[in-house]
Formats: sequence, C-alpha cells, structure tokens
Amino acid sequence: MVSFFLMNYNAFERAHRWLLDKTLSQKMLHQFVRQNRALLRKLVTGWQAIGAEGFAWYGPKGESLYVAGDLMQKMLLQATLAGFGRLVVAFPDDQPRLPVQKMLEAQASMLESLLRRERELEQMTAELMRSYDQLVAMYNVSQVFRSRLEPEAVLLSLLEQAVHLTGARRGCIGLDLEGSGEVRVLTYPEDPPEDESLTARVLAYVRRTGRVLLANAPAHYADLWLADPAPFQRIAVAPIRVTETVVGFLGLFDKPTDFEAGDQKLLSALADEGGALLERDRLYRELVARERMQRELEIAAQIQTGLLPKTVPQVPGADIAGASYPATEVGGDFYDFFTLPDGEVGLVLGDVTSKGVPAALFMAVTRALLRAAAPIHTSPRAALAWVNADLYDDLSEAGMFVTLFLARYRPAERELVAVNAGHSPVILYQGGEARLWEADGPPLGVLPELLSEDQTVPLAPGDLLVLLSDGFNEARNPAGEMLGVEPLLETVVLHAGESAAEIQEALLRRVAEHAQGTPASDDRTIVVLKSVRRPA
Repeated sequence: MVSFFLMNYNAFERAHRWLLDKTLSQKMLHQFVRQNRALLRKLVTGWQAIGAEGFAWYGPKGESLYVAGDLMQKMLLQATLAGFGRLVVAFPDDQPRLPVQKMLEAQASMLESLLRRERELEQMTAELMRSYDQLVAMYNVSQVFRSRLEPEAVLLSLLEQAVHLTGARRGCIGLDLEGSGEVRVLTYPEDPPEDESLTARVLAYVRRTGRVLLANAPAHYADLWLADPAPFQRIAVAPIRVTETVVGFLGLFDKPTDFEAGDQKLLSALADEGGALLERDRLYRELVARERMQRELEIAAQIQTGLLPKTVPQVPGADIAGASYPATEVGGDFYDFFTLPDGEVGLVLGDVTSKGVPAALFMAVTRALLRAAAPIHTSPRAALAWVNADLYDDLSEAGMFVTLFLARYRPAERELVAVNAGHSPVILYQGGEARLWEADGPPLGVLPELLSEDQTVPLAPGDLLVLLSDGFNEARNPAGEMLGVEPLLETVVLHAGESAAEIQEALLRRVAEHAQGTPASDDRTIVVLKSVRRPA
C-alpha cells in the first residue's frame, strides 16, 4: 500500500509550495476580516487615540476590505502587506510622520504574519483532507486486494481510485503479460480508447525507458510519436512491473491542471500495487498448477506401482526377485513376470528413455502389449517384434525409445531363451564368472524392424541372470563420478552364493554406498533369476 509517510510527505511538500505563493483568495481575506473585526476595531481605536481620522485596509487589487473614519483630503500614510494589500491611515497635516509610519509598518507586519499563518492553516487543512481522501481510497484498494475478485476487476478499482485522487478526466491500464505485443486495455470511464495505437506506443515507451512519464505539454510527450493533434493535453504514465519486468502501464489523461510531483508519486505507488497484484496472481496460479500436477503425479505413481508385480512366480529350479525404485514420482523403468504355456515363466525388464509422465505412459503401454504378445508367440523375439511394430510410429513421433530384455525360462530344460533389444546392463553369472550379456540390436522404436535375435543359454544350478536398469551403473557420487559396470560384476560374484533377494539387496547397497546420499537421477530397477537345485 502507499505508505502513510509518502502521503504526508506529499502533503508537506505541497504546503511548503503554497506558502511561497504570494496571493490569497478574496474569499479568505474577507473571511479573515469578518472573523477579526474586534482586532481591527482595536487598531482603529489606537490610531484615533493619537489623532488619526481614518483607517483602511485595501486588498491586493485595491478593493476595500475594511474602512473606518474619514479618509478624504487628509495626509495619508500607508504600509504594504506583502501579497495581502496595504494599510492606510489618515492624519491631519501637522501630524509627525516618521514615528507614525514606523508604527503602521509594525502593524502591517503583524497582520501579514497572522494572514500567513491563516493561509498555512487553511492549506494544510485542505491537504490533510486530500491525504485523508487518499487514505480512504487506499483502504478501499486494500479491501479490494483482499477480495477474491479476478485481477482485472481489482485493477479496474485501482484505476478508478487513481482517476479520482488525481482529478484526471480519464485513465487506462495497458497490459501485455506474455510479451506477445497484444495489449489488453482497461479504461475508466469505460469508453474505448480514441486512438488504438496509443496504448501500444505508451507501453513501448515505458518498456524502453522504465520510468514515469509526466507531461503537461506536447513538447513533453514528443517521444510517444503520436499523430497530430494528440488525443490528450496532459498525460501521466507509470510502468507496471512483475519481477522487475515491465508488463504494462497505468496512465492518466487530461487533468484540468498540470500533473505534479505528488501525482507522480501516487501514480507510481498505485502502479507498484498493480504489479504486486499481478505477481501474486501469477504465483497463486503457479501454486495451483503445481499442486494439481503433484496430485496427478501421485495418482500416476499409485497406478504405476499397481502395474508392478505384487509377488514373484514360484518356479521349480528357480529363485526369482525383482524391485523398482523411480527417481521421481513416476518413471520409465518397469519389470514384469507372466505365466506362459508348458509351465514356462516370462520375465522382462524395460527402460523407456526420458522420465516423468511421458515415460510412464509408454511404460504402461509397452507392458500391456508384452502381456498380450508373450503368451501367443513362440519366442521372445517374435513377441518383441510384434510389440515394436505396434509402438514404432508412436515412439518415433515422440522422439523416444525403449530398451528391453525379454526372456522365457523353461524349468524342465533349465534353459533360458531371451532377446536383448538395446538393454544394458544385463549380467550373466556362470562358472564363477560374471559377464555382460550384450545387446545385438537397437531399442524398440529406433527401427521399424526388430534386429535382435533369440539367444538360448542353459542354466546350471548356481547360475545367475541379473537384469538392471542404467540407474545402477550410472549412479553418481557427490563428486559426479559414475559407478560403472565393474563394481556391479564384482558384487554379483561376491554374493553369488546367496539367494536372489539377498543378491538384489547387495546390489542396491553397493549403489547406495557409491552415491553417499546423492539423489538418484534415474530410475533403478532390478530382476534376479537364480538357477537352484530342485527339491528331491
């Protein structure tokens, strides 16, 4: 709000300026005479006591303000009241002049001092009333600001107060919040602007200069490059800023008298209030949007969590574990298990490029397609080729792809048939050694045809298949260093004798030790399949 100090400063500034003015209204002089007749009669009595025959007070234009006695054909002595007229005293011709003249000048000085105080009091009273009006107006503005009206309604109220407080005949607010060049105009009174280019020119001016324009003559607003004649005589404009950026202006036009410094300060204060309102509205809308997005992400996370397996399949000769930890509310990693004909089990781990909602959407679609394709195709490659054909156009258009490892485990043969479409790292542990299972083709969505082929790997008791997303090997420590693949291979070898769940936890601990509390920048998903001896 415009501070009380600012309004009082304006009041005293104007009072000081008025005190320097040498003129006084006829109304006030006559009012002073009426209110001080007793004093004037005492002056007359005093002059009569020393032989004066007449006394008069004439105003600045020679008009009679107070006359007593006979002033005709007498010796006249007079003294000037600076800015307030003159005193005249009539004496017989033989009256000594010098002492009497000094006394008359002393009385004139006394009256002049009284009149100056009277004038100061009157003008200070008027300014206090003006300040009171400003306070009431700003209170009204503050009440409107606290309301739940739309910003446009509040700005119109602010504009109305600016017009009334300054005495301008009309005003307008021009806004271009997006910087598009299309200026939204609010006017008071609500008449359309006479010159549609005026608002654009004024906004361009305040954006270029960043300062208030106070112009009371055409030469003062020549920088606006208006058509001749201009659609106004006087103009006062203040920029409206949001986060230090000029987004509009508050303008007043055709005040009957010149715009003054006090108008400029008031206009600037109101423009600042307008900017604060717009900033508050922007922050509120952003907060609402963030809260809505946060709630939507929470719902999406719940849905995505619901898509992950609740349990791991119980397969003779196999120990299986899996888990997924998104870096944000939702992610693009996923894993799944599904039952296939002949007692086989399918397992998959995929990683959609990017993060957030788009990745989560493609994750859900890919999972659904895989669940539909895996049971009806004879091999992982055939199922994946069908999924790629279905997803290729959508992934290409979105500029995204999906790395994916799909396997069928055949318990009877202790055999793993799998296809690796661009996914890494995949770790195969056999014979006491761990190695990477390299991809032999690009991810889904890169090409319309799937280039990866099925690979068949026999699994002896103790062999391991570990599927990881790149959130493991690309995990960074506070120095920004990535973990890499080698520590993961070492961890698998070190814990190969443990259960699938224990191996999973060991790998997660290894990543956490490296990160040292650094937040994960990517999702971390893991699936472990360990070949074990069948119960006797």
